[in-house]
Amino acid sequence: MKNKFLIVMPFYNAQKWVSKSIKSVKLQNYDNFHCIVADDCSTDQSYEICKESIGDDNRFTLIRSETNLGPLGNAYEAATNYADSKDDIIVILDGDDFFYSPNTLQILNDAYSINNCWMTYGSYINLSNKNIGKFSRQLPQEVIKQNLFRNYEWCTSHLRSYKFGLLQNVKRQDLIDEEGVYIRAAGDLALMFPLLEMSSERSQFIKDILYIWNDLNEMNEHKTKRELQIKNELYIRNMTKYNRIEDIL
Repeated sequence: MKNKFLIVMPFYNAQKWVSKSIKSVKLQNYDNFHCIVADDCSTDQSYEICKESIGDDNRFTLIRSETNLGPLGNAYEAATNYADSKDDIIVILDGDDFFYSPNTLQILNDAYSINNCWMTYGSYINLSNKNIGKFSRQLPQEVIKQNLFRNYEWCTSHLRSYKFGLLQNVKRQDLIDEEGVYIRAAGDLALMFPLLEMSSERSQFIKDILYIWNDLNEMNEHKTKRELQIKNELYIRNMTKYNRIEDIL
């Protein structure tokens, strides 16, 4: 079975990295994909670099937001505007990060084809030292069965993917902060917790390394927005849990 992947590549001011990120997609040996390269109103040369890197490759669509939405809003808007079917599989590749190897999408396809899989999370390495990332761990079965995702330490990290039909069940207002805009830091938690809660045992941890996380980027929110990350994480963990659903409508 060849699943269709919609790769969403959100970025802001990533001129140093985005060309390499695009190249890591072009090198994939799995061909049933389309990539949305989503510029979050960058002020550097990222957009122009993307145009040159994509060239006439029709597997890519370059879009540009008129306002800065933040990583969560940028990725969410791109996914919801460009996915065609509930069975499309959204793959999030930040524009300053990279697929680990040309086999990344093929390994993902195998996971979705063999099992009753609605979403995946997995293993990544740090760009700086090539060590496995500290959040690359599988959730315990007790956490999954008892819906304790928000009570357990964060470990559902890159590479993240999920069926579009599952994403459609997430309430947009749960991605919005107290000021009425998309959550600016810790946005991955705001989205992943509902997806995990609805998927339950239909989520899958992939042990194979699929992703390179760019810890060298000085604009990484772990470095620039750490206080806001901590504040938002508490806010998100205290939000109302979603329930397990039987099917993707």
